[in-house]
Amino acid sequence: MSDDFTPYDPPKADLEHPPTGEVVGRDSVDIGEAIGFVFKDPDWTSKVLMVGLFSLIPIAGALAALGWQRRIFEAVRRGDPQPLPAIDFGDDLGRGVTPFVAVFTMALVFMFVIIGAQILVIIPAVMGDAIGGAARDILGVVTMLFGLFALLLQLVGSIGINVVMPEIVRRGHRGESVPLLSPGQSIRAVRADPMSLLMVVVGWFVAGMIGGLGIWLCFVGMFLTMPVAFAVQAHLAAQWDQVLVKKGAVEG
Repeated sequence: MSDDFTPYDPPKADLEHPPTGEVVGRDSVDIGEAIGFVFKDPDWTSKVLMVGLFSLIPIAGALAALGWQRRIFEAVRRGDPQPLPAIDFGDDLGRGVTPFVAVFTMALVFMFVIIGAQILVIIPAVMGDAIGGAARDILGVVTMLFGLFALLLQLVGSIGINVVMPEIVRRGHRGESVPLLSPGQSIRAVRADPMSLLMVVVGWFVAGMIGGLGIWLCFVGMFLTMPVAFAVQAHLAAQWDQVLVKKGAVEG
C-alpha cells in the first residue's frame, strides 16, 4: 500500500461526475460552450446525421428529435462531461411528447392572435365594399389602421415568441406539458436573472442561423445543421435552468 494513501480521500469519480439527477448550478450562460460542445464529441457527425435522417419521418421524427434534445438538456443539467447522446428512436419518441405539447400550445396561441388580427382587417374591408359611398371611404381608413395594427402585432408577437421560446422549451423538458397555464413561474424565472435569459435568446438566434446554413448547401446540409442547432438550443436551455437553480428561482 502506498504511503500516500489515506482512507479520508474522497473518491475522484464522484467529484468529477455528479450523481444522475443532481443539477449542477452555474452563475451565467456561456453561448460559446453551448455551440462548441457538439464538436467535442468524436462521434458527433454520425450522431447528428442520424437525428437528421430520423427527422424525415412525419410527426414521429419531430417527436424523436425533441426527445433527443430533452436528453441533452438533462445531461447538461447534471454536468455530464459528454452530453451528446446517440438517438434512441423508441425512447426519444416518448420523451418528446411533453416538450412538443408545450411548444405546440404556445404556437397555437400565437396563431390565434395572428388570425384575430387578420380578421380585424378583413371585416371593415368587406363592409366597405358592401356599403359603398362615404361610409366606404371611412371604412377604408379603418381597414388601413387595422392593417398597420395587425402588422405591429405580428412584429411584436414574432419577437415575443422568440424571447419566450427558450423558457417554454426549458419547462417542457422539465416535464411541464402546458407551461402557458402557469405564467407566474416563468415571470419569477425572468426576474431572477434577466441578463442570463437575454444571453440565451441571443444564443437561440445564433443556433437558428446555424440551422439555416443547410439551406445554402442544397438542403442536404440541413441533416447536419438542424440537429446541431437543436443540440445548441438544448444546451442553452439547460444552462438557463442551471442558473435558475443556483439562484433558487426553481427547484433542482
